Amino acid sequence: MNPILSRAQHVIPHAINTENPDAVADALKALFGADGGHGSFDLIDQAVAGVARMFSGRHPGYQAIDMEYHDLDHTLQVTMCMAYLLKGRSETDDKPELGIGDQELAIIAALLHDTGFSKRMGTIQARGRNTHPFTRSGVVPSVANICPVWVLHYQRLRTFALR
Repeated sequence: MNPILSRAQHVIPHAINTENPDAVADALKALFGADGGHGSFDLIDQAVAGVARMFSGRHPGYQAIDMEYHDLDHTLQVTMCMAYLLKGRSETDDKPELGIGDQELAIIAALLHDTGFSKRMGTIQARGRNTHPFTRSGVVPSVANICPVWVLHYQRLRTFALR
């Protein structure tokens, strides 16, 4: 039997309720824990909760993200897809190996991929319009507000993206 197909049969992405941030955080921790990434659990909890706050408008100073497609459910679906891609890659002999830190960065990137649609309180723009370009001066301050621990990963993420 093809080992890639047998591994793929065990992955059921739609078994995770991506409308429930806690279910996604639990699934991410199960995947990270299986690879020895127990040290990532706090980051995962903070990251998922921070993004959920941002999308729902519960993050201080920000309105809810009002995109019809690029919503929290979509973001958590993308995050789970990234997690399963990382899990599959970790079961190969591909080089370079991705360490836990690299995998954390990939998960953070998936979680943040639509937070650029956030709007500060008092900003009046058409539905779904971005209040700032996806730049260091626009998005990174909001990222730092969502989850302070992400600031520690920002420079690594930026360096990783530019490789």
